Amino acid sequence: MNKLKALGRGAQAYQLNAFTCRFDSALLDEIRASYQHELSGFLADPAHRGLFTGGQLIRQAVTEPLSEYYIFSYADYALLWFSSNTAQTYAMFRRFFDALQIEDDLKRLVDHRERIVMYCGFFVIGDRALDYMWHYDYLPNTHAYTLITPLFELEPEQGHLLYQLGPESMGKYSYAMNEAIVFGEGFRHSTEPYAQTDNLRVLVSMTFGTDKLEYWGALRNVVAAQSNYFLMPCGHVGGSCRCLIEIFQKRLSGQGP
Repeated sequence: MNKLKALGRGAQAYQLNAFTCRFDSALLDEIRASYQHELSGFLADPAHRGLFTGGQLIRQAVTEPLSEYYIFSYADYALLWFSSNTAQTYAMFRRFFDALQIEDDLKRLVDHRERIVMYCGFFVIGDRALDYMWHYDYLPNTHAYTLITPLFELEPEQGHLLYQLGPESMGKYSYAMNEAIVFGEGFRHSTEPYAQTDNLRVLVSMTFGTDKLEYWGALRNVVAAQSNYFLMPCGHVGGSCRCLIEIFQKRLSGQGP
């Protein structure tokens, strides 16, 4: 691998299925500009800070149905996912993905036919993490990865990323400017708990992986739970694709596996 560097060493690195990659800060300029233009005003409004308290399930556009971003949350955790909600914002995150030049490395890790598909791009934003929330992003045999990198430098009191090393041990990955962490199935992790801060912690994230539609059953619970506008492994926009129907019809007619 050229761009992706294993997190950990030896057998531990294989077990973690996690990597880091360095990049030029300028690659995030377009995404920073989008954040400032589309979200900073919304997030600065005191009326919206209550969104970060947790305990509520949120599924809504930022301002109107065709807003550039769509808000997702999990009911029990004080984090918000602002996912790309249009072809334009999706393309912006895709340009960042392409500029990282990690696709060839990912092809060695992912079962695929021709290419790596970026499913969605989003911001993960919060101002607190009062407890652990240990979880895996992906089920086994999903063939997908998550990338996370900070949009702005974290404040000293803000939490970083904890990950499980063994039954009773954990490691810590410290978010750093110009560096991303990339991880897949088997990587159990949690935000490092931290008390409420005045400023928001803003992370950039993307999900990407296989172009084989047979893995969509396992992928759907992750991708569709964080995104309103996303690409499926076949490359079509979710909700507008007939590939699954065509596969089902071929199976019924005895023409497919």
